[in-house]
Amino acid sequence: MFTPTALNTVRRMKDRASYDEASVHTVLDHGLIAHVAVTIPSSLSGSSDYLEDWPTVLPMVYGRKENIIYLHGYVSGRLMKALSGEPGCVKAALTVTLVDGLVLAVSPFNHSMNYRSVCVFGYPELVEDQEEKEEALRVITNHAFKADRWGSTRETNKIEYQSTRVIRLDIETASVKKREGQAKDDEADKGQDVYAGVLPIVTKYGRAEQAEYSKANLPEYISRMEGSEVHQ
Repeated sequence: MFTPTALNTVRRMKDRASYDEASVHTVLDHGLIAHVAVTIPSSLSGSSDYLEDWPTVLPMVYGRKENIIYLHGYVSGRLMKALSGEPGCVKAALTVTLVDGLVLAVSPFNHSMNYRSVCVFGYPELVEDQEEKEEALRVITNHAFKADRWGSTRETNKIEYQSTRVIRLDIETASVKKREGQAKDDEADKGQDVYAGVLPIVTKYGRAEQAEYSKANLPEYISRMEGSEVHQ
């Protein structure tokens, strides 16, 4: 359970909030892309402290192991350098949002979306231990497949390891917010000749398209994903 604080407390629609680890982990596990926010020190921008006044947000693939989120990127990337700062000094926020439907109401002000979202806060650290780095890359690679994709690929070489930074983000605190169900129209608006309801959004995997040079059979875990919902 993450204790609600000034940092992670949901202030609007508090009844939609959850702070338990299971809810946080579930949204993270169903997502594919996280948006990671950090401010970049002037020492990394190569110019003045201008960039320190602007938070940077980038979409990134990720993987979760227990209460840890792993990120990776090119070794000289500015964001990777920023996230690799002195442990406990750099602060980062990470969000994942899953949109489940458009909510149509009589009034445009009562329109909404059904969604599941998580906000995570923590202190990122550069992973320098080679064993943990390999495990982190395995977790990131396998995240989307819910299977051992890492184990069915060729062995990673030295150059690939050297050109990649891995960031460990221990979840310091977090919160989940979700909405489901129909529109919340005012009683006075109900019965008017305006359509109200929910238009579900379902994202599914298509059929795998094999590369011409690939001679391997379609893995069972990919076959299982074909036609299935992405965020379930």
